Amino acid sequence: MNLKLRSFISLRIRLIFFMVLFLSVQTYSQLNTGNFTQFTEKDGLPGVQVNSLLIDRLGYVWTGTVNGLAQYDGYTFKRFYFNPNDTNTIHGLVVYSMFEDRKGEIWVGSGPGYLNNYDPVTQKFRQYKFTNLVPHPESMEIDIHNICEDDNGRMYFGVDTYYGDSISAALLYKNENEETVKLFPIPAGLHVQNIYRLKKDNSGNVWIFSRTGGFKIDKEGKLSQFRLQLLENEFVRNNDYSGDMIFDKQGHMWVISQQLRLYDIDLKTGIYKTWYSKELYRANDDYYYIPRKIVFDKDENIWIGTNGGLQFFDRRTGQFAMFTTGPKKELEHMVIDDLSFDGFGTLWIGNLAAGLVKYDEKTLLKSYTYGNGD
Repeated sequence: MNLKLRSFISLRIRLIFFMVLFLSVQTYSQLNTGNFTQFTEKDGLPGVQVNSLLIDRLGYVWTGTVNGLAQYDGYTFKRFYFNPNDTNTIHGLVVYSMFEDRKGEIWVGSGPGYLNNYDPVTQKFRQYKFTNLVPHPESMEIDIHNICEDDNGRMYFGVDTYYGDSISAALLYKNENEETVKLFPIPAGLHVQNIYRLKKDNSGNVWIFSRTGGFKIDKEGKLSQFRLQLLENEFVRNNDYSGDMIFDKQGHMWVISQQLRLYDIDLKTGIYKTWYSKELYRANDDYYYIPRKIVFDKDENIWIGTNGGLQFFDRRTGQFAMFTTGPKKELEHMVIDDLSFDGFGTLWIGNLAAGLVKYDEKTLLKSYTYGNGD
């Protein structure tokens, strides 16, 4: 092989390498439109309104819908039904929340007014009573909308109402070795109404967003109110309120508001930063009540589910990007109820009316072949 030919081949190899590298970088910020798959009822999903998602430790995708619960193994959906002649089946129809505890058991909050526990070993459900613990009129439906576990195996349950009616006692718990759910004792002077978010940070504290503000349960189980006056003033000034929270490896809390203001809060100092992209905020008054959702990917960049589509926030550049789905834009304005990443880095999206969407963050390469005479 002569020198000129070797140089030509080397140049082509380097060119291909840089094209692949360029595509890999570009698709991450542009959110590759060809990497999504939509699942609806025709694929076996119980309903197109997906309220909650859970990726368990074995990689199964649990979908809680308006028409029941299903488990997806990558090929088919296994549906779970209530059988009045079998006490070991799931109770309730509309699934609002799911959580996998440290024993691998799945907790499911479903309506009207059920709390289910699924043991994957026995493949049986059992139910825990809780509606008698929360004072409410008989005509009012109350449900478990948030579930969390602390480092000691204590389960916490956040109660909310179907139509947003106020309830005076919304925090329940169950100790690991006890068989009953109890009302959490609230210290004098504090009021925890209608819980919207309930999550544990990396230090073992449990954080609460509720109708009556933010609260923290420390590692000893003590409840206190969490207040950042400057942040609260900002919410009042903008007629805004918190939607969802996550915690990074540095111990910071990230909060997304209903108007898509993103906050990075240093919990040790109380200092916070704010990002806001007015161009990407598209208020949908019909679904304004749906809380925003945020999740981290493997690089701790932030994906945001809104009532007007999917957004991405690059922590390195501080820039937002909007998820678009090509010329037809079938899913560009989807109303997102929940988000979850699996162990392969695939993002699963639960939608209000578009079913379940899978997004693979992979570079798409188009293949060209030689055609004789062309």
